[in-house]
Amino acid sequence: MAVEVNTKQPNYQTNPRNASVNGEPPPTDPQYCECARIGKRSLSWAPWLGGLSRGTDGSLLNRRNLEVAHEHLYFEQSKDNIGFGPHGLFDENVQTEPYRWDERCYDGTSMRETLRTIGEVGAYNFLKNNCQDFMARVKERYDRLTNRE
Repeated sequence: MAVEVNTKQPNYQTNPRNASVNGEPPPTDPQYCECARIGKRSLSWAPWLGGLSRGTDGSLLNRRNLEVAHEHLYFEQSKDNIGFGPHGLFDENVQTEPYRWDERCYDGTSMRETLRTIGEVGAYNFLKNNCQDFMARVKERYDRLTNRE
């Protein structure tokens, strides 16, 4: 099952293997270099809570993926995006959400390849398999695929 990510309607899929964007396979030689960023926003049911929502790297909440925040991946030029929540993988209009984007720019082509290799994401669980756990797997796999370990 292919993951389709578009910016118009949420697409709840459960398997990012063979990830595609807007139903089209990503180009192998993109016409431009695209930056992918990971960001956080408040949860739909909880306000942004400072250090509880964005722990520093290495903080207990950050290491355990238990920050009170939603974590999401965004491709800057194409505006494609993907996150993980109670209904599985989805996209949303990140332009209207108050995201706090990390400074790190991931290579978009490599990030799309990473998404294709993730496999089953499993059932969502707020404490054990949440959006932050999903993004941690994506970042770890990206670093392995791009030899940045």
